[in-house]
Amino acid sequence: MAAEYESLRQEILAWQNRRFMILTASITLVSAILGLDAVQEINVEVEWPVITSLLWFFLGSTTALTWYGGRANAKIAAYLLVFHEKEGGWESRLKDLKISKLDWFNLNRMVFLIYVGLGILSLVIPWSIQLLSSN
Repeated sequence: MAAEYESLRQEILAWQNRRFMILTASITLVSAILGLDAVQEINVEVEWPVITSLLWFFLGSTTALTWYGGRANAKIAAYLLVFHEKEGGWESRLKDLKISKLDWFNLNRMVFLIYVGLGILSLVIPWSIQLLSSN
């Protein structure tokens, strides 16, 4: 039973790691695309709605994958609570922390804010560059 508990905890950590990797890749790719669009010297007629739409599609996909990772963690955590932590453990303490409202600014909220910020930048920067280049 202890081996199963440890392997499930490792799986939770692996899912968290995947969520961070997806977020890091999203930040890197969006920043690179926006940066290339901003410094591009070649006069390519790509309208800003196309760039924004592609970035939003990418961000929507990565957000869905990040959400799935969070749900997978929640399922494993629920399993640990029911079958392994009858006397208390990490997931039980985390549940108590959430009930106490002391865990308001957590990973999910932080990831949400970062994705919203990237989405706003994906709209504003291409639009501004197109506006400035047309003047």
